Amino acid sequence: MNGFLPTHVSAHSRQPNGNLAHDTQFCRNGRILFDTVDQKAKRNTEPYMMAVYRQEGDGEKYLVVRNVYVPLIIGGRRWGDFELAYSFDD
Repeated sequence: MNGFLPTHVSAHSRQPNGNLAHDTQFCRNGRILFDTVDQKAKRNTEPYMMAVYRQEGDGEKYLVVRNVYVPLIIGGRRWGDFELAYSFDD
C-alpha cells in the first residue's frame, strides 16, 4: 500500500549498516518507493502496465529497470499489484 515495499530480492535485502552507498544499493526492504511511475501504475485500470526507470545503485551509478505491473483483483477488490522488475546485463 502507498509504495511500501515489505521485501525485495535477496541481493537487496541486507541489513543497513549506516554506510549510505551500501544501504542505498543493498537495503531495500521496508522502504517506501512511490514515485510518479508507481502512482500511475496504482491508478491504472488496464490488465497491465509497463514502465522503464532508473534504479539507484551505489549513489553514483544506476541501473535501467523495466517493470511490469499487473493488478491483483480478488472478489472484485484490488489488493495491490503483482510487480515483476527486470534488467539486462551490460
